[in-house]
Amino acid sequence: MCFFCHEKEETNNHLFLHCRVTAHLWFKFQSLIQDPWVVPEHTADLLSCWMKRGGSKT
Repeated sequence: MCFFCHEKEETNNHLFLHCRVTAHLWFKFQSLIQDPWVVPEHTADLLSCWMKRGGSKT
């Protein structure tokens, strides 16, 4: 079970993207940077998106 919400299985995707606790943190982050985006289904999609926006592989 997820360490934060104790509601779902703790997978990569749930823990970093879809848990209600981390979803709240993402919402706060989006508010700070004023750049709303749709949370992707998979963490790999999120990392890929960041790389396309100028992220570094290192």
